Amino acid sequence: MSDSEIELQSKSKDDLFSGESKNSSSDLNSYIQSVVQQKQVVTYRQGLWNMIKYAIPSTGGLLLNRVVEFTNLVVVGRIGDSTLISGAGLGITTIGIIAFSLGVGLAGGVETLCSQAFGNKKNYLAGCYYTRAQIVLTLVFLFQAVFLLFSTPLLVMLGQPPASAEYAGLYIKILIPGIWFFCQTELLRRFLGAQGAFYIVTNSQIFNCMLHPLWLYLLVFFFDFSVRGVAWATCITYFLNFFVPVMYITFNRKAVKEGCWNWINKDSFVGLFEYLQYGLPAMMMVALEFWAFGVVNLIGGMVGELELAASVIIFNILEFVYMIPAGFGFAASTLVGNNLGDSNPKNARIYVNLSVCISLTCSFILGGGMFLFRHTLAGIFTSDEELGNTIVMALPLVFAMTFGDYLQGICQGCIKAMGKQNFASVICLVGYWIVCIPLTYYMTFSLDLGIRGVWGGLPIGLFIVGTLFVTMICLTDMEKLSEKITSKLETPNDSLLNSSS
Repeated sequence: MSDSEIELQSKSKDDLFSGESKNSSSDLNSYIQSVVQQKQVVTYRQGLWNMIKYAIPSTGGLLLNRVVEFTNLVVVGRIGDSTLISGAGLGITTIGIIAFSLGVGLAGGVETLCSQAFGNKKNYLAGCYYTRAQIVLTLVFLFQAVFLLFSTPLLVMLGQPPASAEYAGLYIKILIPGIWFFCQTELLRRFLGAQGAFYIVTNSQIFNCMLHPLWLYLLVFFFDFSVRGVAWATCITYFLNFFVPVMYITFNRKAVKEGCWNWINKDSFVGLFEYLQYGLPAMMMVALEFWAFGVVNLIGGMVGELELAASVIIFNILEFVYMIPAGFGFAASTLVGNNLGDSNPKNARIYVNLSVCISLTCSFILGGGMFLFRHTLAGIFTSDEELGNTIVMALPLVFAMTFGDYLQGICQGCIKAMGKQNFASVICLVGYWIVCIPLTYYMTFSLDLGIRGVWGGLPIGLFIVGTLFVTMICLTDMEKLSEKITSKLETPNDSLLNSSS
């Protein structure tokens, strides 16, 4: 560790501890309480503006991810082979289930540890959390890559058409390096977001998203690489999404907080288990929800092709619109975590309250919009009258579902900031897999409700998850939680501080 880093660590410790009081927990608690009393409380108006300011670039970046996938499907469709289309769609779904849901979910540990550390001005410690997360995600990626290499026989075993499975496997194998870059980009987005620098990754994505059609044209049509070209073009875009912001920060250190941007060193290998304590439950929160929606689509396919097609279209509409509350979830994790780490529980409570209000507002505006314009939405995605009527029939249930879905989506950010992922992952298990999936199956087949049954269980399961999330964060004593977090960050017994002394 360099002298400047040690000096930075020592300064933060010396500001708090002096003489014999260094080892006194009572003096530490007194210090924390005095700091809390001196903190400026943000107004609800300013707090709302802060959340919007952070949510806009987050939402933009998430939407651009969807644009890349959508462009890929459009280009594959232009090739004109239905087997290629189904194979590419199957490949995208498989990658989402095996790789993206786990990798992106595991990156959620950064939202807890880094947001709190940045709030407490422990910039070097936050940087170490980030490099630890890079190591953990890389190890998990190596495990995932083994399954992805054998995706073709696995898909055939699961009953998928052999020709489609072959194309899906080819697409997946080529895209494996790109998956690592994608997950690392999402990790970088969360690390930068924890210090309020959301725009860096999003600006890079805007530029790379404009280049993506060029790569597709050259590799798919000019060089005639077909589905291979789609996968290679996506790899290039995912690589640039990660490489460009990394180079920008490396040569412009003022873009991030001082002392936080470091390459992997010996401190990066200290506390990997601590990261997993937060990362694994965060991963389960994301994966359990993602997989539940996948099972709902499978149930739709068991009813019939019409219901499956309707479910796929509805799912894509929901996924696109969900990026808005997901962006507010990122904003909540940053603002709540920063204030808890900064011994400012009053501000943290204000941002929690705003998160609940914003989620309900999003439900009325976005969910209500889908309900009011359900006929228009159906017409955009299909000209088939029967399929359109099936979509219209399900969208009122989707409107009801948005209340729980957006509530849990935004509150996830608060929960990660508070470090409450363990209990939240249990709530997700109960809500999605003990209530939602069995209820969906019962309503679809036992009650023979068709598409209404397919989408009838989700509103109930998501309402349970969202309500329990809100109950959990509202019952949390923010003062005690902030004191606990600050004590942990300030204690001289921290393994990282020991390694630097």
